[in-house]
Amino acid sequence: MASTIEQILEAIAPQFNTSTTKDVFIKLAKNQTSASCFGVNYNQAVALRTAHMMTLSSPERTGVAGSVSGKTESNLRISFGSSSQSANDDLSQTSYGLQLQALITATGLVIGVTGINLFLCGG
Repeated sequence: MASTIEQILEAIAPQFNTSTTKDVFIKLAKNQTSASCFGVNYNQAVALRTAHMMTLSSPERTGVAGSVSGKTESNLRISFGSSSQSANDDLSQTSYGLQLQALITATGLVIGVTGINLFLCGG
């Protein structure tokens, strides 16, 4: 039996289990993810995109451009990576987005043309 989007999301991102906005983010992620392109991986893709979007919208990331490249607890120090992005590069800002990129590649949904990746689905 296949896992539901909610079950996958709870497993991969338990920090969002009690979020009151989880259902809204799932709907947004569904609107951005093609069932016909991902096939049997659709629920996983939606869960990863949901976790990615929720991570980007979390309070400690508000207004942040670029991925977190380092954290220090004592004296609170956080470092961020480069903010320059291509149109589909926002997925590289979270571990969930990177996993979604890997799923896109594994599903064969990306082709490269003159050094530029074209996302046929899901990107």
